[in-house]
Amino acid sequence: MADWVLASDRLDSILPMTDRSHGIHVSQVIHKLAVAQGLYKERDETTDTDRLRMELGNIMEAAQIARLCEDEPDRYTVPGEITVDDIHQTPDLVDLGGWDKEIEQTLDPAVVEMKFTYKSCRHHPTDAKLWTYATQLKCYCRSFGLSHGELRVCYVNGDWRHDSPLGFVPVYHRWRARFSDEELERNWRMIVSNTEGVEPE
Repeated sequence: MADWVLASDRLDSILPMTDRSHGIHVSQVIHKLAVAQGLYKERDETTDTDRLRMELGNIMEAAQIARLCEDEPDRYTVPGEITVDDIHQTPDLVDLGGWDKEIEQTLDPAVVEMKFTYKSCRHHPTDAKLWTYATQLKCYCRSFGLSHGELRVCYVNGDWRHDSPLGFVPVYHRWRARFSDEELERNWRMIVSNTEGVEPE
């Protein structure tokens, strides 16, 4: 019988963020605001578990983006990094709109953001638990001049209820929203006015 030895308990950095520009990124400002609101607790360091979760999220995000762009190249595009008011942003996808075979509707152009989370699927995008997701998506919509946004969220542990059919079973939700110009502008003003104290990456 083979003698098995644990060679490592860490996942290699599959998708390192090596193409991010130096400066302030919108995710940093959103994180600062979330901590100030008590939605997050500031951590002194990133643990191995944190890094593993981030890598798994990066892998799933990349797989979805690759599949959508390959299946419908005339509809989905990766916009890359954009900078508005000296704040860097990196949206996952822009959906140029058209017939959607999954939900059988014609959809307007939208910014698409992917998420992989251990939060409960019981939360609606307007809930505090998903505030960072909605805030980030609104930033991207405003920067691209689009009123529609889409969140594709994989909830790894479902609704966290032992007595529920969804408990600790992965759940996938695809949320779409139409934002008013006023809402997008108000959201962006909040971001721009809270860059002080954010360390450039």
